[in-house]
Amino acid sequence: MKRLLLIALLVLVSLVWMVGFSRAGDEVSALQATANITNEPVAQPTHPIVCRGGGELYFNYTPFSNFSPNPEIWITFQRGAQKVGSHWENIGALLPGQCSLLDRPVSNNEPNRIIVKDIKNFSISWNQGQVMGISSELSYMKWLQDANRYQSFDVYNDSQGNLILAGIGQAR
Repeated sequence: MKRLLLIALLVLVSLVWMVGFSRAGDEVSALQATANITNEPVAQPTHPIVCRGGGELYFNYTPFSNFSPNPEIWITFQRGAQKVGSHWENIGALLPGQCSLLDRPVSNNEPNRIIVKDIKNFSISWNQGQVMGISSELSYMKWLQDANRYQSFDVYNDSQGNLILAGIGQAR
């Protein structure tokens, strides 16, 4: 009889331990799920910026780096002196190679570099410093070499000295 009670007690302890472990596992899983959710990239608010081609608008192609295993294009621009305006009414104030936000100029403490990240199926051909051919997904790169063209982008500030391209806007 003692043996039967001892076996029943062991089974009971095992069951309690398994249920407790299972619940602890659920709690750990819930904590991990919460951590995973909070580590997901948070959508950044974007701002439209308009750039006039030509001038001192510089392009750097970075095939990969330790910080970014994917190719990037860096577009460095000069800051425009005034806002473009919500209907681009001040667009004539942008000099070649300058960019401004719709509602205000880019201030001196804000980045003057737009980074195009995670480029896929990218091809480009150069001839004497000019872009001659570029993949259709990035056709705005060729337009940005023309001082008579304007291109808008949706960007967000990554707080690391860069504006990150989030979308391509209209061109004029």
